[in-house]
Amino acid sequence: MDSKIRIVIRYLNKYFKEGLIFETMKLRLEKGSVKVRLLTEEINRLIYKNFIEESIQFSEENAFNFSVQIMKMENPVEVIFQNNSLKIFIPTKSAEKWVNSNQIGIKETIKSNLGESIEIVVEEDLPPRKSKNQH
Repeated sequence: MDSKIRIVIRYLNKYFKEGLIFETMKLRLEKGSVKVRLLTEEINRLIYKNFIEESIQFSEENAFNFSVQIMKMENPVEVIFQNNSLKIFIPTKSAEKWVNSNQIGIKETIKSNLGESIEIVVEEDLPPRKSKNQH
């Protein structure tokens, strides 16, 4: 292996181990629930820009987009799914309460147009807890 490649791999490994390279927001879909996990940096970006978005490109014609947006609205959390795009809207007051407290996230149960309950969770992606056996 070329020495330059080894140096780059060693450099990247160092950053992954030290947590300096960040993942993007995580989306988890289960029957009856949508959960978005954001790293602290992503929460800061969401608060600063009122918007955070990710996209998964499956082919040139097909992409799945998902976003979390903070909006001035009186309603609780709202969700729109159309044109391969999932948009979660959080009221400004809920977002402010979240970031100015020890609250881990925002959790709301909504009703779909078909009357189904869907739990929506947007929360901070906390690092895993170390077990008592780990040092």
